[in-house]
Amino acid sequence: IAGSPALAHISVSAVTGAAHDGLHTLLDNALYTLETSEELKEKADEASVLKVWGDVQKKLLNDSKLLLIQTYNQILGMSLKPPVQDTLLQNDATKAVTEPLDAAVPEAIADYISVSGLLDELLDSVLDA
Repeated sequence: IAGSPALAHISVSAVTGAAHDGLHTLLDNALYTLETSEELKEKADEASVLKVWGDVQKKLLNDSKLLLIQTYNQILGMSLKPPVQDTLLQNDATKAVTEPLDAAVPEAIADYISVSGLLDELLDSVLDA
């Protein structure tokens, strides 16, 4: 998002794409539940339809709230991850530990193993959790 350094790392297309996919899944699940309801297979009068729809609607509302929380977490992660990783990976204390370990990795496997890379992946997984 242009103009704000704190929001510069947020990918609007990734957030809207994930939200769109989530909403699509929520609505598909709600319609599937409604269409396959055993109660409606037995008796499809107005009262039964309204009862089943009320149950589906409650679950849909709850799932929508969870999707909103996931979306907020995605936005927060996108805005926090780069500055946190840059701060932790680029400071002198971290380099003092990782650079000697990287240098100790045998040249034959140095293309496959990097202590700095492992630390970066670890931070990635912690911040994604």
